[in-house]
Amino acid sequence: MQEQLFGADVSGMVGLEDQLAAALSKAANEMARLECIDNEQRSEIYTILQAMQADTEAHRSLVGQWVSDRGQVQADA
Repeated sequence: MQEQLFGADVSGMVGLEDQLAAALSKAANEMARLECIDNEQRSEIYTILQAMQADTEAHRSLVGQWVSDRGQVQADA
């Protein structure tokens, strides 16, 4: 039972991160078309979006490593 909950939690989190990554990418693409901001503002927003994308990728990697490590521990048990 607990393993099913763990799998659902990780799956839900990965799905949420996928949605976040897609939304960040879409926002970055839309920034290129905005005419109501100057280049300095655009640069600042791109920097923030890039940092958020990097954080999302780092978290995905950590979760993947955690799941992998958890699977190895259970296999050894």
